[in-house]
Amino acid sequence: MTSRAISRRAGAIFAAAFAAGAFGAFPAAAAPEAARPTPAPGRKRASTPAAPAPKKASATPKALPPIYESYLVGEKAIAAAGRVATSSGRRVLVNFGTNDCDACRVVNDAIYDPVFLEPFMKQFIPVFIDVSPSNPNRELLARYGIDPAKGLPAIVVSTKELDPAVVTRDGEVARAAANGKKAVQDWLLGQFEQSGN
Repeated sequence: MTSRAISRRAGAIFAAAFAAGAFGAFPAAAAPEAARPTPAPGRKRASTPAAPAPKKASATPKALPPIYESYLVGEKAIAAAGRVATSSGRRVLVNFGTNDCDACRVVNDAIYDPVFLEPFMKQFIPVFIDVSPSNPNRELLARYGIDPAKGLPAIVVSTKELDPAVVTRDGEVARAAANGKKAVQDWLLGQFEQSGN
């Protein structure tokens, strides 16, 4: 599968999730300059302040991009992925985690490794659900019997009929991540369906 085909599949997943309302509401943008009220006659419009001087580089590392989108409505995203999986003959792999979780980052890097991604996408429609303590998606963990205190990420792999086939409840994936990206890929390979099945 080419990277273009993977991009098309990812686009189809995004479109299905968006159509299902999985992304919730986006924050409103600030009004453009032209949309601001015109000052009363004889008064000048306040000038726009000059851009602040660039900040000096700090010793603090830049924040990493999010793996899990906090505005994603987990239940709807899982349902949308299920529809795509059913129509494509694949299974859903739900990855529950948080953006400040080191093991979650190892799992993300393992999945999106260019050599691994193609066979992974032939097997699964992945869904990444933020289960930070303040996120309403946290309630989904109880539905699958997952205790986040035992380690995140937690993964649910469905059957082709969309029933849970594998649920990591005891930190299995977090332990694999502690051993590196290859260990996570080996664990994921164990969830692949063998050809002919």
